[in-house]
Amino acid sequence: MKKNVLGVLLVLVSAVSAQAQFYVGGTLGVSINSIKIQDESSTTQTYGIAPEFGCNINSVWAVGVSLGAAYTSVGGDEGNDFTAFSVSPYVRATFAHVNKAHFFADAAFSYVNTKEHTFHTHTDGWGVGLCPGVLIDLSRHLQLVGRTTLMQYSESGKQPYKVKQTGFFVGNNLELGVQFNF
Repeated sequence: MKKNVLGVLLVLVSAVSAQAQFYVGGTLGVSINSIKIQDESSTTQTYGIAPEFGCNINSVWAVGVSLGAAYTSVGGDEGNDFTAFSVSPYVRATFAHVNKAHFFADAAFSYVNTKEHTFHTHTDGWGVGLCPGVLIDLSRHLQLVGRTTLMQYSESGKQPYKVKQTGFFVGNNLELGVQFNF
């Protein structure tokens, strides 16, 4: 029985690999949030890099994983800065092809480990999100990538300091990068 299951899995992987197109690439990201409460304001700036690799199964579906590192500078008197490392597997659906532009949406799951620099604390968290984007063909193998976060749910920390966030965002963060298909 185990040999039959292994054989079927091997055939499926071979069939997908024969038609699949693999890719590597990555994005650079910037997010700037300003908050003003009464007469006090604070600006948070996040800069990130996220190399990724994946597999185009066909012209619509792709699967991949992004490995990210981000640095966040929190303005104000506290000056708490954060460094975050993440792993985000995703499923990509390309829903429109217009000339050299391919519009897609990624459904991603993320695990994030964050280190706060002032008090040297670590926090683990997770999240799910919907990230629309566009791939623009520069050549047969090279594409520009643009992506943002549209909807997101995340949790981090432990009780009683657990933080849950749900959001519908339009344009509060932007990632730009390249993708090489081989």
